[in-house]
Amino acid sequence: MPPRYKMPANRNINPEYPPVPEETQVPEKFVDEAAAEKYDTSIRHRELLSERGFLYHHGKTTSLPKFVQDPITVHNWEQFCHTQPNAIIELVREFYTNYKVDSPNSTSVRGFHVSITPDVINDLYNLPTVRDQFKGLCKIIDMDRLNEILTCIALPNASWTGTNPKTITLSREMLKPEAKVWYYFLLSRLLPSTHDSLIQKKRAILLYCILEGKSINVGELIHSQLQLCAKRNCGKLWFPSLITRVCKIQGVPVDSNEPTVNAVAIVDTTLNRITKGESSAHMGGNTEKVSTDQTTSSVPHSEELLAKFDNLEKRVSQMEVMQYEAMSMMHEFYKYTQQRDIALEQYLKSHLGQAQPFPDFPTHIFNTDFNEEQVVDEDVGHETATAAIPEAGSPSLGTHTKKKKGKLVATPTPSRKTRAG
Repeated sequence: MPPRYKMPANRNINPEYPPVPEETQVPEKFVDEAAAEKYDTSIRHRELLSERGFLYHHGKTTSLPKFVQDPITVHNWEQFCHTQPNAIIELVREFYTNYKVDSPNSTSVRGFHVSITPDVINDLYNLPTVRDQFKGLCKIIDMDRLNEILTCIALPNASWTGTNPKTITLSREMLKPEAKVWYYFLLSRLLPSTHDSLIQKKRAILLYCILEGKSINVGELIHSQLQLCAKRNCGKLWFPSLITRVCKIQGVPVDSNEPTVNAVAIVDTTLNRITKGESSAHMGGNTEKVSTDQTTSSVPHSEELLAKFDNLEKRVSQMEVMQYEAMSMMHEFYKYTQQRDIALEQYLKSHLGQAQPFPDFPTHIFNTDFNEEQVVDEDVGHETATAAIPEAGSPSLGTHTKKKKGKLVATPTPSRKTRAG
């Protein structure tokens, strides 16, 4: 590894935020002067391409449509396809600043060595290393074979655009509904792009492999795309959540106050819009123009409305992810209080002899099979079991429940003085 370049104290990392005081500057931020120059000229202002993932209800893929659930199961993509954590903006920019295409298996981030091999990526998502059928299919130049692939992913009246098998494309509007959903997914997770109107041959073949269960080496594919992104001098930076997770796991220091960008959750409303053909605004690229047979009076400012709707949907999905994370933390707190109560009860019994009966812990809050009558909406879920948030008039943290003739009845929780007897 080349000698590291210590960032001058007066270098402002990001013009959007005030300079870091000299005594708290992170040393050895860039590996050399060339990296520092690269950051200033082509990295520091670039945005991140948020990674998309399916939102599992109650942590189970069975809540998803069959055309989503089946490929996830076949490819063992349960962890890979799930919603991703937020990405630390500066950490991702620093990763790409120091990343060298001629030594793509490792880099230095904030003075720490970071390994980023295909195996590291596969291990992160608990994926096996498989023989990559996708790579072999990408070499196909026989039009009869390519037309078989087209039949699998596209509508009956679809056709390739172009005559050269190496450069043919397909209109996104010609995809089958299930293929549109997976295309939306792969545009940020496997073969990133913000230009989605025309599907290149490679992405079409990847869709075919996903839907038909052909093996895909995710680690190798993402690793090659990392190198491609590192070569570019413009455009969004890819795989920010992946990079953030790899860096944190391998000990790179981060600050809890560092600005982040939210990952995008593919929720039910997203699936409905995509499968119904109303996804032009939020596929990640340009908005489709209104067809010529529609008058401007019937669809006023359609592009602006679609963009606003897309932004609103993203904000809703982000709020849902935040809600699920809060529910998970609440569930962990409930588990802690249960263990605390058990320990307290044992202590009181051992030191006070026969104390008053200790209130039963409301174990029903650990039930993950909620229905609509139990406060939690069916759309709410997380990787771990979640607990219901009490509504007005329902048992709260100040009450406990007892079963009475098959019903849960809330009663006031005894005070500490009463508990002590």
